[in-house]
Amino acid sequence: MKEELTTHLGDRLAAVTEACGELTITVLPEQLLAVARQLRDQEALAFTFLSDLTGVDCAAGAFEVVYHLLSMKHRSRVRIKVRIDRGIELPSVAGIWPAANWYEREAYDLLGITFAGHPDLKRILTPDGFSGHPLRKEYPLRGDPAQGISAQRGEVTMAAPIAAETAGSEHLILNMGPQHPSTHGVLRVILELDGEVIVNAEPVIGHLHRGVEKLAEHMTYNQVIPLMDRLDYCSPLINNLGYVLAVEKLLGIEIPERAAALRVLLSELTRIQSHLIWLGTHALDIGAMSPLLYMFREREEILDMYEEVWGARMHLAYFRVGGVAADVPKSFLVRARKFLSGFYEKVDMYEALLTENPIWKRRTQGVGIISGDEAIALGLSGPGLRASGIDWDLRKHLPYSGYDRPWWCPRRKSAF
Repeated sequence: MKEELTTHLGDRLAAVTEACGELTITVLPEQLLAVARQLRDQEALAFTFLSDLTGVDCAAGAFEVVYHLLSMKHRSRVRIKVRIDRGIELPSVAGIWPAANWYEREAYDLLGITFAGHPDLKRILTPDGFSGHPLRKEYPLRGDPAQGISAQRGEVTMAAPIAAETAGSEHLILNMGPQHPSTHGVLRVILELDGEVIVNAEPVIGHLHRGVEKLAEHMTYNQVIPLMDRLDYCSPLINNLGYVLAVEKLLGIEIPERAAALRVLLSELTRIQSHLIWLGTHALDIGAMSPLLYMFREREEILDMYEEVWGARMHLAYFRVGGVAADVPKSFLVRARKFLSGFYEKVDMYEALLTENPIWKRRTQGVGIISGDEAIALGLSGPGLRASGIDWDLRKHLPYSGYDRPWWCPRRKSAF
């Protein structure tokens, strides 16, 4: 891909570098939009998926904005880096990759980077009226005492853009939330209603932001691991895995094969219990109670295995940079084999309860449809992306941690 980048983008690039197996291109701010369009539209490149956009507070009063791009067609990744001085605007790429909308708002909120041409550049995680930008280096770790708690919370305001558009109409602006419906997460939605029909909805998501990035600046690599657990209570070990893999790539560390296999096994058990929470609570939300009871029964078995491995049932903090905290007991492997061999029958039972249930079908079919193109443009990933008809799974298409190695192959010595 390095050759294609230099061939097609030519002198628009300030630099092309490769480190830790990752390609990075550096561009000047005035070239950003032209380079972004070409990266997306050029057939030989086809970087149609913006997986993330982050900001970095550099020394000497400068920022660096980093765009993380994925080409599903060519199974490759690239980063764009753009350096700007404080106070200088950067053109928004939301018109090229719609997923940039929220990412740019986050960089604006936490670092104060402004993006010219953004459709709705306002704070997204901190409240309106919050003073300062928490991810700047000079911002204090424990917040700004001069603001006080009430000032940092800000005022709960209705959505001005929606209200302005409907001034003089008979539409109702309704504030739903913020609420924490158990494992679903904290969400507030500002609704615009025409009678009982929802005309518009604006999600407000900043009610549970922990400032993990700021806390991590003051910790060693392994001290950060318990924070990663809490990024997603339903999938703590998978978040740990992503973090330790990044640090190991940065440091050039190769871990033992057994540790890699244990990570995969525990991560896939985590994935199963996370999906069980989703499907059970999803069914409960639309009127089906029985599936939740059965699915939490299976989830309890996985949590019991967690407890056997490391003594905790949810936030294990078990993975480490360089491997895992300790080996697993042999009894865990016996329980895991037994659970997995019997889980197929449980999935068949969930299918019987839901898949052809006429009430469940009436309440789900044709609701909230997202096309494949929309999913890619919005940066949707995982099961949501695959449900939109896109055949993409990182474990298969850009494998890591031994997903491309046949652990089960009888002709080679097992990692277990």
